Amino acid sequence: MKKAVLFTTLILGNMLGLQAQDTLSISKSGLLEKVTQNLQLKIAQHNYQGAKADYKQTRALFLPSISASQTAMVTTNPLMAFGSKLNQEILTPMDFDPNRLNNPNQTQNFATQIEVQQPLINLDGWMGRKAAKAKMDAYGLQSKRTQEYLQLEVVKAYMQLQLAYKAVAVMQKAEGTATANLKLVDNYFKNGMVQKTDVLNVQVRVNEIKNQLASARSNVQNASDYLAFLLNEDIKGIYK
Repeated sequence: MKKAVLFTTLILGNMLGLQAQDTLSISKSGLLEKVTQNLQLKIAQHNYQGAKADYKQTRALFLPSISASQTAMVTTNPLMAFGSKLNQEILTPMDFDPNRLNNPNQTQNFATQIEVQQPLINLDGWMGRKAAKAKMDAYGLQSKRTQEYLQLEVVKAYMQLQLAYKAVAVMQKAEGTATANLKLVDNYFKNGMVQKTDVLNVQVRVNEIKNQLASARSNVQNASDYLAFLLNEDIKGIYK
């Protein structure tokens, strides 16, 4: 009997501790809005955004490749000077003067070149773009299905929390009834109307109901903690 009384005292202490916790009021619509903060959903969305960016980069497949270059030359070398003028097609009869050929003035040449290349067929590029598109679609579906799954889990957890609170209410009524019965039987025993074993049987039943009530309160805490996990929230109380 001492062990039973001690066990019941511990259960009552846990029950009072749960009752002392702060309660946070929640609604179904509010939960569905908060579920977007779930880490698993955020990871799925980031994966999709990354795949989408990779797919956009494949647009370069259709763009031309443009390059620019510039060359400059300044020389007084007879051969280089004559060849530079010849390349530029600016030779004159005076340039064939032996004095000019042997001792040319400073000759300079500047050239700028812009090159545009437009790819016609790039099979590797097409295959890469197709793979990037498939990857983006896959991550998009994963993100969508993850959100749908989490919404379903939140609704289920919300209903489980409601059920847990209803179970607590039922067990509280049962506890009140059992306690009243215990008092009645105890009075009967004092008046010699029942035996001690009858009182002990009722006492056992009262303890069973108290244990069930403690279990119901624990289910409330567990359901609340699971909701907090789904919402990625760190709460110090319980949801109501």
